[in-house]
Amino acid sequence: MKKIVLIALKKLTKEHYLEKLNDFLGNYVEIEGYSVEEGIENIYSADLVIITGMGVAEPFKKHIITDAEIIYLRRTYTKKGLKKMLDLPSGITAMFVCNEMVSAIESISILNTIGIKHINFIPVYPGMAEIPDLKYAITPAQLEYVPKGVEHVTDIGWRVIDTTTMLDIVTKLGIMNKAINNAIAMRQNEIISLNLGLQYMFENSNMVLEMTNEGVIYTDDHLNIKDYNGSMIKIIQMSKYIGQNIIGTIIPETFAEIFTQKEEVEKYSLKHPLFNKTFEVSKKAFIVNGKSYGYIFLIEDETEVKSLEFRLKGQSISSGYVTKYAFDDILGKSDVIMKCKEKALKMATSDNVVLLIGESGTGKELFAQSIHNASQRSKMPFLAINCSALYPQLLESELFGYEEGAFSGAKKGGKKGLFELADKGTLFLDEIGELPMSVQAKFLRILQEKELIKVGGSEIISVDVRVIAATNKKLTKLIEEKKFRKDLYYRLSIFPLLIPPLKERKEDILFLVDRFVKDLNAADKTMSPELIHFLTTYSWPGNIRELKNCIEYMTFMGEQRLNISDLPPSITSDMESTLPLKNRNFKDLSSTEDQIASFILTFIEGKAAGRRAICDEAVKLGLTTSEYRVRQTMMYLRKKGYIVYETGKKGATISEKGRKRLREINP
Repeated sequence: MKKIVLIALKKLTKEHYLEKLNDFLGNYVEIEGYSVEEGIENIYSADLVIITGMGVAEPFKKHIITDAEIIYLRRTYTKKGLKKMLDLPSGITAMFVCNEMVSAIESISILNTIGIKHINFIPVYPGMAEIPDLKYAITPAQLEYVPKGVEHVTDIGWRVIDTTTMLDIVTKLGIMNKAINNAIAMRQNEIISLNLGLQYMFENSNMVLEMTNEGVIYTDDHLNIKDYNGSMIKIIQMSKYIGQNIIGTIIPETFAEIFTQKEEVEKYSLKHPLFNKTFEVSKKAFIVNGKSYGYIFLIEDETEVKSLEFRLKGQSISSGYVTKYAFDDILGKSDVIMKCKEKALKMATSDNVVLLIGESGTGKELFAQSIHNASQRSKMPFLAINCSALYPQLLESELFGYEEGAFSGAKKGGKKGLFELADKGTLFLDEIGELPMSVQAKFLRILQEKELIKVGGSEIISVDVRVIAATNKKLTKLIEEKKFRKDLYYRLSIFPLLIPPLKERKEDILFLVDRFVKDLNAADKTMSPELIHFLTTYSWPGNIRELKNCIEYMTFMGEQRLNISDLPPSITSDMESTLPLKNRNFKDLSSTEDQIASFILTFIEGKAAGRRAICDEAVKLGLTTSEYRVRQTMMYLRKKGYIVYETGKKGATISEKGRKRLREINP
């Protein structure tokens, strides 16, 4: 039986989550629990180590004498707890009270992620130099830490283990089975999932679908059904389909070609003869922390979708509740970004097409929404679509709509396209360079004549829509390659706006970093001079989005003082040196891993050592690495026979083969 070790800061926390894990997995794994409060024994054997919070990492690190993988317990809240917070007055400032600073900050970040933004949270924890004088306090079952004299105290209950952590545990241990799937399904409808929540399920947020009860099915990479949510049960009796392939059951075989491709599918209409229902189905890759766990299928029936479209358009026209960004949300003080905003503001006063040109992550949709909000159409709908996200035939029907019977699977009564739904408002077309040639002529007609014809129809429909397009490609090059119409390019580029990449506005970097840190309520964190130098000189290929993700990662994963070693792996892997392959010592490793491998052999030549000691020493010497990367490199060296792990030894020792290789490296 495999073994899990759970480590928490407090005894009570340990006992609570130990009980929950035992309820969930007690029949399949052995589970031990420790707390910093009680004292931690050395842990020599485990298949997986689970830590309840970032603040626990440092006190227990020296006690882990095993190469078991370590994961953090991702926690969220129940819908019951969420309702308690939604019932509190909007605009209040409340202390969020936890037993440690990192937990309080992490909790506030989670609440913001799942949509609790009507409360201004201040983290409060034991040992604070100054407790804020506030009337409201919210705590996750930690009432003993709430300061005395607070008038309104709301206990939202223990944080619960998020579904993604459960999936992570059973996947890493290889114990996924039908009973576990059923257990996940039963609890799924009670909690606010961090990855199956609003942001993930409704990436196309222009449709304002946050409050719909959409059916969700989770499958593995082979499309075998592993999980589903409570809303799915209302559509179909799902229990008998667990373990079966979604093709041939929920999705008829006739649509297999569409849904078995790796590409994602957005809102495809299909009629199921067995259930006598018409479904609108989307398929998305299920990715957590960069790792694929299969696919998510979002399913609605026809009547719900049509009703939603009706409510959406009425809401959009009456309240304009479709955009959330304005020019003040575009951060930066550099001359280049200020001039860009000035140009965009002038363009907003016109009704002409705007073409936003910029690299991924520069904020093109931010500019599109800001232009809309500053225009005369600000009270009307703002809809958006990514032209690269759909098959060409699907994209055409999404943009222009279709008539009943236009194609196999077309809904009864047909469907309105985004141009009709955005009438009198703005339509944002992202990645316009991916617009298929077959659609471009029809699109050009709308720009010129303000008219469209639905797929399968003959009636000419007049529309009044302002178009904002965006691209990260050179459209002139696509024209040369016969992939983009020249006449469409000239029609789109009446108002071109070049959005500068972050590498061209480096004076904004520290300003942005300061803003991101404050938004995370982590202003007390400090940064080493080396880290500041890196942040201001790195090229940031992912632009502002990459910078923001980097700061959030370091804030939660790093200590009080942040260093280069706290950078996320996605960036450290981009920091590979340009060492030529012929000069590497281990040609099947990356240049950075090559340096680490050579260092490991040198370091353990005279003594045994574990990955933590090796990583700490490597960082001191200026190597960019992490414990994970050291562990992966050590696994490679072990596989090659250069190092060995001997029984009773704490760490690895160099083998005779490794000594020979080291002499070749350092003759």
